[in-house]
This record gives sequence, structure tokens and C-alpha cells, in this order.
Amino acid sequence: MEQENVASGVTILLVEDEPLAAIGTVADLERRGYSVCHVPSTGAARDAVSTTSVDLVLLDLDLGRGGDSAALARELLHDHAVPVVFYSGHNDAEAVERIGDVGHFGYVTKDAGPHVLDQTIRMALRLSRAMAAQARSERRVRELLDERTELLHEAHARIRSDMDLVRSMLSVQRFQTSDPQTQSALYEAEQHMTFLGRIYERIFRSERMSRVHLPDLVHDLLLDLEPGPLLSVGTTGPERPRPPRISPSVDSIVVDRAACVPIGIILWELTGNALRHAFPHGPHDEVQIRIHAIDGDWLEIEVADNGRGLAAGGADDLPAGFGLSLVHTLAEQFNGTLRLDDGEGTRVRVTMQVPLAT
Repeated sequence: MEQENVASGVTILLVEDEPLAAIGTVADLERRGYSVCHVPSTGAARDAVSTTSVDLVLLDLDLGRGGDSAALARELLHDHAVPVVFYSGHNDAEAVERIGDVGHFGYVTKDAGPHVLDQTIRMALRLSRAMAAQARSERRVRELLDERTELLHEAHARIRSDMDLVRSMLSVQRFQTSDPQTQSALYEAEQHMTFLGRIYERIFRSERMSRVHLPDLVHDLLLDLEPGPLLSVGTTGPERPRPPRISPSVDSIVVDRAACVPIGIILWELTGNALRHAFPHGPHDEVQIRIHAIDGDWLEIEVADNGRGLAAGGADDLPAGFGLSLVHTLAEQFNGTLRLDDGEGTRVRVTMQVPLAT
């Protein structure tokens, strides 16, 4: 019963140049329930595969003037994905080595008998069907991944559009007011939207969206920490000879995307405050940024400037508007601390535990 079920509906193409051998093989296979089509040459085999639905090719290894069996096998496997079983009168090692580099689904000698031939064909068909099922599954996975990528791109475009709309609304409001403090607050809100957009862009462009290379993220965020606008909005006085230099040094760390926003906010606030408040006017103004791993998933973020220093004495007694309360809150949320050193310039260190990518 199992043999009838396997052979039923299976079409075998027999490529054999010896007519008498072909008659016997066709008869043996048809007795077992297979449908058999016989051709004597590689050219006729190509025509048959192109015009007939063939489940397996039983290919004589030595076709004589009938063509190159090895070349035909390669073509059938590559172009038509049809399983090929070599059928040979040779049982020596040299004959087998001739097709060592040719993909095939079996090798059976002509004197092995109809039962062995039948079992070889069955194994080849099972293997071929399993490979076809795997190929269909992989194709479906690729289709699903393509659909997911398309949806992500659509969502990405929508979010970017919404961020741009909010940023434009803030900009319009800023230009419609004449109050310097309001202008400065609105500009800071615009910059926050910009830097959040940078974080989102970096996450989206990452090879895996669940993990982000920290130096790349810092580089993108610093593009928006432009000293000129930060120093000029809502202020008066002579223009600075040149904006302060920002010098980053970031360890090669890969962080989970959940850590990107808090790290970005901390970096934005500390560096932005230094650019706004630290410097009088001088040609050598500089803000140094250093982010490095301490131990395990602990990071230290340090922002230091060579400016005028603080008038007050530490993180618990900050001057109005210095804006470290948010940084302090974020550090606490990540089991961290904030330390502020005031002397020749100001140095702020935030130590925090962040989720790293595994």
C-alpha cells in the first residue's frame, strides 16, 4: 500500500541510450506504479523537462553519443530543480568519482535489481520534497520579512513627518514672539525634538534595531549641539570669536535601544548647559565629553569644560536655570549618581547602570 501511494502520480524521465535496457527499466518501474517517459539523449531530455511535468530524472551515466550526463544533471538541478538519480552499469570507484562534483539525489547500478532501484527513487523523492518544503518555508519567511520592512519604513516615515510637524509648529511660535525668554524656551524645545529625531534615526539605521553602537549615537547627537544658536538665542552682547570646541571620546559600546533616550538626554543637557553658561569669551573654549564602561553594564558619562566654573557649590545647590534636575532624576532611575566638581571650569560625572546589548 505504501509503495502504491508513493509511486502514484509520480512521473519519471528515463534518459537511456540503449533501447533494450530502456524497455526493461520502463517495464519494472511501470509495474511499481510509476509513470515513465523515455528519451535517448540529453537534448531530448531538455525538451521533455521543458514540456512535461517531471518529478525525477533517472539518468544513465554513459550516454555515449547521446550527450554529457554530468552537464545535463547540473542543468536540471540548477534550472528546473528536478531531482536526478544516476543509473549506471559501472560500480567501480572511478565511475562514481566522475560525478563527485555534480549534485544528485542518488546513484544506483543497473544490476542492483528493481527493488533497490525503487527504494533509491523513493529516498530521492522524499529528499526532494523535503527540500522543496524547506525552500517554500524560507521563501515565506523572506516575504514576511519584506512585509515587515515595508511596514517599518512606513511607520518610520510617519513618525518623522510628525516630528517635523511639531518642530515646525515650535519654530513658528518662536518667531511670533518677541520675548527673549520665550524664544529661548521654544528654541530648546525645537532642539529637543531634533535630538530625539536623531536618536530615532540612529536606532532605525542600526543593523539590528534592538541595539545601537554608542559612538555612532553620540556622533549623531553632537551634530545638533550647535554652539552658535545655543549661545545666541535670548542673549545680547558681542559675538564670540569662535564657538567652543566639542571633543568627544566614547568607548566602543553597544547598548540596548532602551538606553538611547536617557543617554541622549543626559548628553544633551550637560553639553548644552556648558555651551550656554560656562564661557565668557575666549579663543580656547572647549567642552570635553567622555563616555566609558566602568564595570559590566555601568557607564560613566563625563562632560567637562574649561570655562568660568559655577558660582554655587554642587549638584544640590545649583544656580537657577542650570537644568541638571532632569539629569539627576534620570541617573537615579538607572541606579546612578551625579557628581559635580567646580574649580577651573566645571566637570559633571554621571554614573549609571544601563542595559547593554548582548
